[in-house]
Amino acid sequence: MQNYEILEKIYESKSTLIHKVRNIRDNNIYAMKEFIGFYNQALSEIQIMKQCQIPFVVKLKEVFRLDDNVVIIMEYADQGNLKQFINEHLGSFISERVICKILIQIVFVLIYLRENKICYKGLNPENILIHQEQVRICDFGIDNLIQHQKPSYRPPELLFHNKFSYKSMMYQFGLVLYELTTQRQLFKFEVIEQIKAVILNGGAIVKIPQIYSKQLRFIIATCLDLQETDRLDIRQLVHNENFKILLKQKHFTFTYEQEDTFEFWSNNKQQKQKRKSVCTDNFDFDSKDQTQKDQQIIQEDKSNNNKTINLGPKTNSKQPIPKLNLKKPHDDTLTLRPISQQTKGTQSYTIIKSNTFSRQNFISSTHRKLVSPIPKPQWIDFLQKPQYLDAPIKPQTIINNLIKLKMEQCVETIGIEETRQTLNRLRQGGSVNEFLSKYQDSKHHCIARHMQDIISFTQL
Repeated sequence: MQNYEILEKIYESKSTLIHKVRNIRDNNIYAMKEFIGFYNQALSEIQIMKQCQIPFVVKLKEVFRLDDNVVIIMEYADQGNLKQFINEHLGSFISERVICKILIQIVFVLIYLRENKICYKGLNPENILIHQEQVRICDFGIDNLIQHQKPSYRPPELLFHNKFSYKSMMYQFGLVLYELTTQRQLFKFEVIEQIKAVILNGGAIVKIPQIYSKQLRFIIATCLDLQETDRLDIRQLVHNENFKILLKQKHFTFTYEQEDTFEFWSNNKQQKQKRKSVCTDNFDFDSKDQTQKDQQIIQEDKSNNNKTINLGPKTNSKQPIPKLNLKKPHDDTLTLRPISQQTKGTQSYTIIKSNTFSRQNFISSTHRKLVSPIPKPQWIDFLQKPQYLDAPIKPQTIINNLIKLKMEQCVETIGIEETRQTLNRLRQGGSVNEFLSKYQDSKHHCIARHMQDIISFTQL
């Protein structure tokens, strides 16, 4: 503890206390989580965090004892959580590009949790942090026990039957996506009996704005199905055609590791397992035949008293393994998406290399033309090179049109003089809090967001 300086308190509950701290040695900022009692539960969370040192999960740095409490030092999220992100966009729609990138990053984590048999009960916007424009899922500990969960994020099977499964995580995932698309919770109240009454009467009305694609609306609706058996599992989701369509959008950029993960799970897993089983079956069949022939020869030699030595050439009676016809059709071409410019030339840690998603050279077959030569696969460092949620490369004409449109909206709402004064204040390093202190409605929050966009666009 002597190596860390406490800066401010972030969160406090009956079981945990979280502070923002600074490391005196390296001057980096971290989050310090102290467990007040609950020693066994603290060890359980530490064990899960060590197992889940993968992209889009909060990284664990250090663990030590402070008096009778357990303390962990972990990665600090510099952009708050997803709940704060949603509140910043009240009154305006979050673009589908941003929502889909958040969706895909969370799916990346859910795949890993499902395959490692980890049931995460705390999936809600407050536990989804944003660090360097990337998602960071946190809080695998006692705050996610049934008695600590928010009632509005409890699945129906947990409310009525005290049951939680992998499909219950998908229901919570659907609630997160619903809140991203509508800027409101599906259940506005936190009283369990009221939520039960709404579910018994047919459930809340899931109405998603039509500006979003039918693929995204389908995923949200199926995740929010009240019947657990009719709900999509994470394995079914990545095999679903609607998810594949979202995954192939042109404005998405993936690293090799991310691309190989989704290509493996959504397209080629069953086919690869089928090929593997065919090869192993043929090999086992031939080896059994060979052992039977060897046993027959041994028995014949034992029955024969004459000991002879055969000096002739050995004959191999083993039949060759039949080759599989794995040729592609002539109209198909092998393609591999180019590496993102934001992560080019970096290498990952050994802990990322050893996880289940590091499948390199796993090329998929599509009907596109070969857009670029196939480069050598490179390991990507998710900790140093961020994949931005909303950072596509825009042409200069589009940037100018966006600046003009946002400027017109600002002038129409607050006038040209106040727009100029506020923009000059922001260019000099000022904050929008002074502007927002005059107004409290959501419209002026949008205007403040527009002015921040104008400043950032003019710097491109």
